Amino acid sequence: MAFWYYRYYVAPKPHGVIVFVAPGLSPQLISEYKAKHPELTFISEQATDFTLVDHTALIGCGIDPASIMTYFSTGVTGLANQIGFDPQGNRLDNLLYAAQRAGRLVGIISTDSIVSPHVAAFYAQTRNAQDQQDLARQLFDTTTISSIMGGGASDLTQTSGDKPRNLLQEAALKDYNLIEDQQQLDNLPVWTWRTPWKTRKLLGLFSDKALPYYYPELNKKDDVSPHTPTLRAMTRKSIQCLQFNLNGYFLIVHHGKIETASRENNYPQVLNEIQQLDEAIADARAYAGENTLILLYCPYAVYGLKQVLPNTPPTASTAIRPLTKFVKGKKVPVTLTYPGPFQPQYEFTTYYGWASVYYHTPTNLKGFSTPYDLNQLLSSEF
Repeated sequence: MAFWYYRYYVAPKPHGVIVFVAPGLSPQLISEYKAKHPELTFISEQATDFTLVDHTALIGCGIDPASIMTYFSTGVTGLANQIGFDPQGNRLDNLLYAAQRAGRLVGIISTDSIVSPHVAAFYAQTRNAQDQQDLARQLFDTTTISSIMGGGASDLTQTSGDKPRNLLQEAALKDYNLIEDQQQLDNLPVWTWRTPWKTRKLLGLFSDKALPYYYPELNKKDDVSPHTPTLRAMTRKSIQCLQFNLNGYFLIVHHGKIETASRENNYPQVLNEIQQLDEAIADARAYAGENTLILLYCPYAVYGLKQVLPNTPPTASTAIRPLTKFVKGKKVPVTLTYPGPFQPQYEFTTYYGWASVYYHTPTNLKGFSTPYDLNQLLSSEF
């Protein structure tokens, strides 16, 4: 009796812990978005805490999305283009596994591929963050995630190696309910008659690669498009399937379309994607209830955006800065062109990010913090 009194009355834990990861979301863009949509203020206002996140501890290791997200998910610095390892090559624990050990259900959502480094940092350990097939195998071989939604269906068909695998078929054998469009998502009941003591396991894959852009004018009726679910729809359904667990849940939501539109300098679409994120946070707060800790984390920004006047003739242009990608562990130069009125921009700010917290109790995240501090806040709430 003393234990239960302390657990639920003296030191209560949030029933839900939701992390939104939104690369590319700079404070400047939030200000411009707020000027355009003064009625939608869940991102820029109503946060209980705000902090700048210092990534400079990664300078000696290499700063990229994989190392930043490894630092956040594990609390330990790691090398660039690696996930789940420290610089000495030791495997690291992370927040997702800590949540599962605490009895929580876990879920992941991504508007990019579900094997993007931004979400793979919570379930995978690899020395090559670009090896999508390895990340896909780990997603199903080493984890028990109750709700998976996003893009990347083509990444689950394993064509290389001696024994090709179809992870979609394997997921069906593991009692995942496969969803491919908005209608199936809406019509799928949370409970199943075969296992009425637990909710369904969801695997929603709505695109071969990243999800398409969000256009509010096509989603005015209930914010639902006929084919691809919005971020708010995926967030809402995930919360519905996870929240009935007695020990609570942990949900990671990665919105990568702000970064994608920023890279293309597609300024109007950047504001559309911020609106989609704003609506998803609003729904998370409404559906999850007050006893839910919501953390919004922007690991880096993409600067150099320029507003382009309407009716500008299409142009073919290359990036203002040379790009590289990893191929079999080696950097290879990449030349990209983008036909249209938007000039691609690639100016990243990786030394500092920022985070805000939405919770009924203020936290200690104020001033300057590190990904380790964010990690400790979340792990202490499990």
